[in-house]
Amino acid sequence: MIVVKTLMLKTAKGMPLKEVSEMNVSPDGVADTVPCLPQRQILLLPTSTLTEFNLQPGNLRENILIEGHDLHSLESGTVISIGDVDIRLTYHCEPCIKMKSFGSVKNLLHKRGYFGTFLNSGHIHTGDEVIIREKRFESIPYDIKDRIRWYLDHQTGPVSIPQLCYGVGLSRGYYRAIPGMLKRMERSLVR
Repeated sequence: MIVVKTLMLKTAKGMPLKEVSEMNVSPDGVADTVPCLPQRQILLLPTSTLTEFNLQPGNLRENILIEGHDLHSLESGTVISIGDVDIRLTYHCEPCIKMKSFGSVKNLLHKRGYFGTFLNSGHIHTGDEVIIREKRFESIPYDIKDRIRWYLDHQTGPVSIPQLCYGVGLSRGYYRAIPGMLKRMERSLVR
């Protein structure tokens, strides 16, 4: 059986996560928490990652700790149900430099958790069963460049840099880097 082991809320940027027994969610995100980009509304992490790296719940900033399955093995677009809530898995969380204190960033690659987006409103409780559904959505690429191509392929007209970042799940910190990234991507396509 796959179950929710721990629930954590991000109440303020940079602050420790707060453990809770229940989470209220909607397609807009988690109630009473810091707003997130649509593809990054929730971070799910298997307990096996904490065990492997000798970490405590919340160290990797996960919101839902899952016991009984390595979620990282699931494909992007997979739908899981927790209680009465359906979640579309979007892509693996990229380990950032902030994770360096917990071990090698490279070792955390594809082990830091799975981002997801809520498909409906409902409540998630500690101890809820997690069910992997047959229903699937289109996969979203993990690599940022591939994700940008994927997003642009789905657009019918020009998009601004803020729209692009929002659409692929990148923070405002990427605004200045995107033009150079797009130029390098364009050069690689021309060759």
